[in-house]
Amino acid sequence: MGTIYKKGDTWYIRYDVPRGIDGKRRQVSKACTGMTKRQAEQLLRETESQIVRGEYQAPMHMTMATYFDEWLTHAQSGLAASTHTLYTLLVESHIKPALGKLKLDQLTPLHIQRFYKQLEEPGSNRNSSKRGLGAKAIKNIHGVLHKALAQAVRWGLLARNPADAVDLPKMTRPKVNAASPKELQQIMQAIEHVGEWRLPILITIGTGMRRGEVLALQWQDYNPEEKTLSVRQALSQINEKHVILKSTKTDRARVVLLNNSLAEELNRYHELTPYRAPTDWICSQDDGNHHTPRHLTRAFERIIRRLGLKLTLHGLRHSHATALIAAGVPVKTVSERLGHSTVVITQDTYTHVLPHMQREAAETIETLWQQQSPRNGTPQNK
Repeated sequence: MGTIYKKGDTWYIRYDVPRGIDGKRRQVSKACTGMTKRQAEQLLRETESQIVRGEYQAPMHMTMATYFDEWLTHAQSGLAASTHTLYTLLVESHIKPALGKLKLDQLTPLHIQRFYKQLEEPGSNRNSSKRGLGAKAIKNIHGVLHKALAQAVRWGLLARNPADAVDLPKMTRPKVNAASPKELQQIMQAIEHVGEWRLPILITIGTGMRRGEVLALQWQDYNPEEKTLSVRQALSQINEKHVILKSTKTDRARVVLLNNSLAEELNRYHELTPYRAPTDWICSQDDGNHHTPRHLTRAFERIIRRLGLKLTLHGLRHSHATALIAAGVPVKTVSERLGHSTVVITQDTYTHVLPHMQREAAETIETLWQQQSPRNGTPQNK
């Protein structure tokens, strides 16, 4: 019969495990760090049930760092190379520094909850900036951690997944800040003489692509006869030093039709650049290498500061979508052009534009109504 006891602020459980070859009684004590008394009692009952069923495995005293090395090796065969690289970078940059020294079987939901809280705090993201990580970035880290711990449960190294009981930061939809037509004209005039940054900004304005998609374009993606760009992949910046090439956000390629002026710009760049093999980058540095997403963002911020405007690089994507919807382009078409997984995302993101369209729709119906109904509003009997 197991027992439960408390030392300081921590509850412990003690239970008998199967006897060894020598036939002597063996007991194991385990700290229930972060657990309440009721949770510790529940863990004791679960452990004793495992022993009765013959499913109990003695603690291996494996650290989180050691386990994640093992898991990454195991997971490699079932993941795309870019995904495995992403997982490895998240583990090495965030999970190992914070949780690597803990024993795998001692990891609790509270450890993970505190870890996520630290990631939100300024200065926690050592590899990028002084700002803490946002909810989306923490959700990505949680996805890797949860996946790895779920495998530990299947391997019998954990009785349950501690990441199941963790609350993630609330995802908030950022405010859509789009540029006016006048502001877009200012930006296009300002980038006339910014060298290698001009083309990626023009493509963003003209297509609404995400920055990683723009920078991952290769000349083989451009069809000058059809005036289209195929969006097949994207560059993703994990930290200051690491950029990986991955599939698009929806894992589906899409084709974006260009306006004539942007197509002419691409034709001119293709003629002038020495790097125009099919696999060369369209938006390349002077040495032919691709730009990094973070460097493009910083270059755009410098341009915007000089203009005295308040707009982000992603705001150009919003500007593109807002202009299309306001002009009456069907929301489904805009959604396909932006690469949203569903039209609902487009509708939710650009609700500020839709009321304008609703007014136009109501005015159109009113016009039809006035044309078809009697002037005095009284129905006429035939």
